[in-house]
Amino acid sequence: RLVDLRLPRVTAGFSGASAVASVLSVHLKLRRLDMSGNPGIGDEGTASLALSLQSAKCLERLLVNRLQFDRR
Repeated sequence: RLVDLRLPRVTAGFSGASAVASVLSVHLKLRRLDMSGNPGIGDEGTASLALSLQSAKCLERLLVNRLQFDRR
């Protein structure tokens, strides 16, 4: 079973973030997720991840440093 998913600096864009969001909704035992250093995720990818985190109650650690967001 998947409990630790590390994807730092893999140039994941919005589609990568959406794919990870799908994994989060299926693998409810995931405890650690590292998406650091993927600035291409953007606001939409971040929103997709945030929505999926609502069902990821077991997640203990989320690493998302060095992402870029639009300032509105």
